[in-house]
Amino acid sequence: MMKYDQLIRLLPYLAAFEEEGPKADWTAKDFAYWILEQDIEVDNVTDLEPAMPLQGDLAAQITQLVTLNYKYLRFYLKKKFKDEPISTIDEFGFLASLLVDGTM
Repeated sequence: MMKYDQLIRLLPYLAAFEEEGPKADWTAKDFAYWILEQDIEVDNVTDLEPAMPLQGDLAAQITQLVTLNYKYLRFYLKKKFKDEPISTIDEFGFLASLLVDGTM
């Protein structure tokens, strides 16, 4: 796919936008709002499968997502806290609770 294929696909819509009511002071934001209101045929749309299928009812799915986010958070905070006086997310949580409680 060429670099400007998507831009070339937008040109007919830009022409229709300008024909509809040429304004001297229209902006790209105006065009974006206008194009969102249009009924545009979209081709090559495929339903994406989730990267990790969730199981169970809604509460179980929320639990799975929170657990995955917690693992992600722990992994990156471990890198962040590597050279800091705070070494774990638990220590950070403890200090944050003291700050909120007002006893710090």
